[in-house]
Amino acid sequence: MDCNKLVEDRTPELEMEFNSEEDAYKFYNNYAFKTDFNVCKDYLNKDKDGVTTSRRYSYCKEGVKRKYEGMLIDYNFFGDVVTFDTTYKINKEYHPLVVFVGFNQLRQIVIFDAALMYDETIDSFKWVFGTFRKVMCGKRPNTILTDQDHAMAAALSVIMPETFHGLYTFHIRRNFMKHLGNHYKKNSDLPYMFGACMYEFEEVEQFNRVWEAMVKKYNLENNKWLFELYQIRDKWFFRHFNRVIDDKRHNELITEYEMRQKLPMVGLRQTPVLVHAAETYSPTVFVAFQNEYDESTAMVILRQQDAGIFVEFAVMRYDGGSERIVVFNRNDLNVHCSCKKYENEGILCGHSLKVFDTVGIKTIPLEYVKRRWTRRARAGDCFDR
Repeated sequence: MDCNKLVEDRTPELEMEFNSEEDAYKFYNNYAFKTDFNVCKDYLNKDKDGVTTSRRYSYCKEGVKRKYEGMLIDYNFFGDVVTFDTTYKINKEYHPLVVFVGFNQLRQIVIFDAALMYDETIDSFKWVFGTFRKVMCGKRPNTILTDQDHAMAAALSVIMPETFHGLYTFHIRRNFMKHLGNHYKKNSDLPYMFGACMYEFEEVEQFNRVWEAMVKKYNLENNKWLFELYQIRDKWFFRHFNRVIDDKRHNELITEYEMRQKLPMVGLRQTPVLVHAAETYSPTVFVAFQNEYDESTAMVILRQQDAGIFVEFAVMRYDGGSERIVVFNRNDLNVHCSCKKYENEGILCGHSLKVFDTVGIKTIPLEYVKRRWTRRARAGDCFDR
């Protein structure tokens, strides 16, 4: 083939032939320059005599490549919990732009990936989730949060069956206005009752009692959306996570941290657990931990029951509130609190800190320090989490 003609045309075609590998490389370099991309030599195949039988060339736009590499690094550090959002429909064809997002050790939003979908069918979602997992080197998130879309749920059950599928409360709140907005008037307490069910109650009995009262008060027994939401209530990702990724809460923590820097750190040097936390956690997470420590100083042990290696503590604020059960293991020094704050947010609750203080543990046990929240969250190999 006339290579000079190829250089002039600069348009690749199927079944093109070249006189040599070097001619092919020059042609694709010229084409890449025209289209504002770079070309690089990829894998090479040779026969037993050492003759090249095939060569693969890869294109990349350098800025896109750098951004992708940054997203991959962020995902490997902070991709344990991912929110999948389909609310962006800004193109003229009204196709959904979907994004995979999470948050870093500073509680700032990070974007892991994005895709433009043609439609929102099960097959399309399978392609999106499958492609996402492939480009992220096969690593799946521990938890993925979505809206209540049935096609999305069906695709996730196939592509990421081991991943916990939760519902992001932002979508639930938005759908609340869509499906129940006409059920309340000015000064109605319906949104407050619904919000309390989403965020305030940790005890099942208390949640069910308020939910049933809300349904009865506003005659919502036949509301299909509300009924289906209740059926999948185990997928609601309650209070702690949603408040962590809420921008307003993040800004409050930043402000609180800056304010505390201007105040005398009374007693900090005499409080080993706070010294340890300040040295370990990122600034915003340290403030959240310090708030829990402050709560622990207002806690009292109501009773203590020994059962071999396990000790059960009943803990409550001195001025009232919910009673929590903390189980302490004497052998491995592990704790488990009925409030489940550590499981949901990744920092110890005031109840557990009260028990640790009671049994003489004055620093944070290493198994309760999540690396994603530390100052060194990005240190070391991002694949070694």
